[in-house]
Amino acid sequence: RCMPDHNVRAKKIAELWNQLEFLDKNLVGPYIMGSSLTLVDFTWYPTTIFMEFMLPRVFGWPDVFRDEKILPNVSKWWLHLTNDHPPFAKVRKDIYDFWEQQHSLGQFDTIAELVRDKNFQWVYPVQWTGTVQAMLNYQKTPPPGKRTGRYIHCPDKGELVDEHLPSCVDMLDGRELKPSLAREGFCLVGNQKTMLSTADFISNTQKVQTTYYEEIKALVESETGANRVFVFDATLRNSRGATSLNAGKGEQVVAPVSRVHCDYTETGGPRRFVQLASDEEFKASNPSFPTKEEAEATVADSSGSRFAFINVWRSIDHENPILDTPLALCDAGSVAVKDRFLYELHFSNRVGENYSLHPNSNHRWFTFNKMTSDECVLFKVYDRQEPKFVFHTAW
Repeated sequence: RCMPDHNVRAKKIAELWNQLEFLDKNLVGPYIMGSSLTLVDFTWYPTTIFMEFMLPRVFGWPDVFRDEKILPNVSKWWLHLTNDHPPFAKVRKDIYDFWEQQHSLGQFDTIAELVRDKNFQWVYPVQWTGTVQAMLNYQKTPPPGKRTGRYIHCPDKGELVDEHLPSCVDMLDGRELKPSLAREGFCLVGNQKTMLSTADFISNTQKVQTTYYEEIKALVESETGANRVFVFDATLRNSRGATSLNAGKGEQVVAPVSRVHCDYTETGGPRRFVQLASDEEFKASNPSFPTKEEAEATVADSSGSRFAFINVWRSIDHENPILDTPLALCDAGSVAVKDRFLYELHFSNRVGENYSLHPNSNHRWFTFNKMTSDECVLFKVYDRQEPKFVFHTAW
């Protein structure tokens, strides 16, 4: 009841889900640490009773402690303690009865009223078929004298602001509607097994830049018909613990970008194409990439060779599907030119450009529920041909 606003409360609810997922992944069984009861079990179990009472009744969650399909390891552990250990069952009854009494006195009425605000995500896990409502962070128009953007590994000069505008949208089921790269600007491709383990993705840079890059080249060539494919900027994102949005020195894993954006602009895409052609390190590993002169000539000739930037997004967890912080993608054909505006990325050695987006009820948003590591989403962030720009965000 003492949380300052909806945003803080929604983040706390998301963190509860993250903690339960963490417990499910690391629980040894039959008890948390293995074959014997430990203080960890005695600490965790009473906390789950409050969750058992509060989360379904106030926030609309399913019964995650009894439904073994949602958190199978947590459910088995919880039911084992509840059904087979009378002292735990007694503790559960005492705690549950207390919260029943508090509920009858109206303790949760205010919270229940607040969580009717559908601009925020209250229910976990995020899963559905059909269309559901979701809250996405669009961008506020900057105040006079300021521009929209952020500083990345360089001093803040005070010229940029980065303020979000939470907005409720209808989230469409991509698995049901099957968007395409040529129509909406993105698609889901299945049966894409990789030779890399989760550990390889995290710590084996050489294997990522050789074996995995070749896998991605083959995938993009197959899906687009491109004559040449070059891979760069492989980024690992994790919603648990990581805070930086851009990898820097010593940072291997960064946070998801929970802001509606597109990675390039009408001018930024061609500029990045020329920058890559001038990057000696990139050219050393991609000798067949166009020269700077060739890239500049291609950009200058509007009827010249087609080039595009395509993102490939996947999970690297080979054991579990994505259940939180999935990717949302906007049908490029539903975004009017007037809806987008510039977002500046100030690095120490260059200024990059994103597009931000004003909210518009015409935007058609999609996601792919419970993606596995054998599935990849391909989406355009710049193309010389329509559709050009796919706005996207973690949510």
